[in-house]
Amino acid sequence: MKVRHIGIYDNVKGTWHSSRERLTIGKAYMVIELLSSIKNGISYRLIGDNEDGSPAVFPASEFEIISNYVPTNWTLTIKQNGLIVNGPKAWREPGFWEDCYDHDPKALEIYKREARIIYEEENAL
Repeated sequence: MKVRHIGIYDNVKGTWHSSRERLTIGKAYMVIELLSSIKNGISYRLIGDNEDGSPAVFPASEFEIISNYVPTNWTLTIKQNGLIVNGPKAWREPGFWEDCYDHDPKALEIYKREARIIYEEENAL
């Protein structure tokens, strides 16, 4: 799945602007995980323009979908708190994202393996 950052509409100025340092208006980004909850709505986990290349979660309302391809390694999981996650099953282990952000070698290996599948499949279209 690929999206383009459109930003947030400013009703006062009548213009779109980016509310995030990590994102560029008009740039396409690969969605590596989709999250949905009653409290937060739909969000995308993707890699923005940050120097370290770490993924972050952003509101889907700030993007337009340019490719709705669902990677073969995505599975749907409904968590106890009602959070719905669609992405690689290997990323669902408790503490996985915390381990990734802490640069745990095993977690980073799993992350890179699954992300590679997502990018390769989307780019093959």
